[in-house]
Amino acid sequence: MPHPADVTIEAWGPTREACLAEAVVGLAASFVDLSDATPVDTVTLEMAADDDEDRLVAALDQLIYLVDTQGVVPLRADVDIGAQTFRLTVSVASIERSHRSARRRRRLLFPDWSSGTSATSGAAARRSTCDS
Repeated sequence: MPHPADVTIEAWGPTREACLAEAVVGLAASFVDLSDATPVDTVTLEMAADDDEDRLVAALDQLIYLVDTQGVVPLRADVDIGAQTFRLTVSVASIERSHRSARRRRRLLFPDWSSGTSATSGAAARRSTCDS
């Protein structure tokens, strides 16, 4: 049974790289309002991964690491996929500046597990799947 605190992100792109980049920004947008945020830095990360699922997990893991250790969230992401590694380049914003505005506008999705459908409680959430 899914945990009610889980977040599902839906990302779309014309390429695997674009889809992965959208998933990274989509996760950040699920907990921070990025509409008025401005970039403060660019971070480039090189990670090992053999397939799309590993790339997605590694990229989202790095996003959580950046939030926890540097207090920044991605505004924009670019992905370059190699044979055994991939490069994630993100323009980041301070979470403190972004988070304040998010408290006023952020809305959550609460699933209705009994009916098998989702019911919104004041709003929207993001879902994500990247198909090869």
